[in-house]
Amino acid sequence: MFPTDELVATLNADSYMGAPIFNADGMVTGMIILMDDNPMEEIPNSRYVLSLLASRAGTELDRLRSVDRMQHKIDELTEIVQQKDRFLQLVTHDLKNPFSTVMGFSDILREKIQSLDKGKLYSWSMLLTPLSEIPMGFLKISPIGQGYSVKPLNR
Repeated sequence: MFPTDELVATLNADSYMGAPIFNADGMVTGMIILMDDNPMEEIPNSRYVLSLLASRAGTELDRLRSVDRMQHKIDELTEIVQQKDRFLQLVTHDLKNPFSTVMGFSDILREKIQSLDKGKLYSWSMLLTPLSEIPMGFLKISPIGQGYSVKPLNR
């Protein structure tokens, strides 16, 4: 049959039957082969059953490839979310001290400076107050400490 094939020689195969495995795009991705050390007799529908098995194997291989692609995307997105969280944590931390200083200064302006026009001075200090909410806004859009996670697919 195949005198130079080592596997055929090792298995002492005398007969075989095969069917191609196709992927969803119609490309051949493998082959299912039955070998026997005796001559095979033609069994009714045996080629049909083997082609059904090959079709099922092709579908399963496509499914496994899809699961691998989805898991790869989940891993990529998880890393991106973690990078975003680290970035927001750094930005929030870096902005916290300057805003605390500005808030402290606005408190001083409200309490200590009596000689300037109090109405104008108070309105300026009130403009500074919303700035302290910016770091908190970063924390609200970040799932840091909220138990958020992306779970891997079950295979």
